[in-house]
Amino acid sequence: MTLTQIHYFVKTAEKCNFTQAAAELYITQQVLSRQIQALEKEIGFPLFSRENRRRVELTEAGRLMFETWQPLLEQTEAALAQAKNLSQKQTIRIGMPNIAQIVDVVMSVILQYMDKHPDYEIELVVDSTNKIFWSYEQKELDAMIALSIDTKVYRETSQVTELMEMEFGVICNKRHSLAKKDVVGVKDLHRQELCMFKDSYAKNIEKPLLDIFENAGIKPGKIRRFDNWQNMALALELGSGINLGFQAFLVEQRGLVFVPLDERPYQEDILLVAFDRDDRAAGMIAEIKKVL
Repeated sequence: MTLTQIHYFVKTAEKCNFTQAAAELYITQQVLSRQIQALEKEIGFPLFSRENRRRVELTEAGRLMFETWQPLLEQTEAALAQAKNLSQKQTIRIGMPNIAQIVDVVMSVILQYMDKHPDYEIELVVDSTNKIFWSYEQKELDAMIALSIDTKVYRETSQVTELMEMEFGVICNKRHSLAKKDVVGVKDLHRQELCMFKDSYAKNIEKPLLDIFENAGIKPGKIRRFDNWQNMALALELGSGINLGFQAFLVEQRGLVFVPLDERPYQEDILLVAFDRDDRAAGMIAEIKKVL
């Protein structure tokens, strides 16, 4: 007696027709008949009355076995599907903005986490904040890491972990005149060439940055826009521009420095925050928080 034979019997009993049952099982009627006959021979009694060729009927013994085997078959198939999922590696998709230092830390944690949890596969999605937000909203990500600016809506539906405070200031090359200061005043920014993102890491960060100039009655110089941090960092290293951003953006081995600014674009602290919807990603987020 096999699970396949019981499956064939239950399907035939449901249809009361060998031809229809065989079609739904994607086998020939001859194969189905042979399997049912083999099952009947093994258990020692007939399951179907075959007097009506067009419509087969269950014998009393066959009805008893159908009532017994049908729910057991459903339970067995459900358990097999669940067991198959458990035996396969589970994938956790984490999205985050392209912040070089944070990406490096998260990658290091991911590799350590996968060594400790071989049943998990981690997929890291690095993109602009706007795209990360959209992917998280579409439930294409299990977790995301983002700046706390404009993330209030996600706090209502997700578990929230505050990872680190983001220090705000000026990023420029070591040869820049502002690099020699301990703290940069707003007036020092007058006519400075400003490097900014085309697609910001935070949805509404650009206006508060430019408000710093407007509120102080000064103007930035030329504004240059970049698609990503890597291109901007190269321009900063080679040129005379500055970026108003976060110290975490900085890659230490490059020829750039960070100088705190005496005025911040937001009154509240800006944090790097992680959001997740279930416990699968929570363990990974907890490991990241330890390192940061």
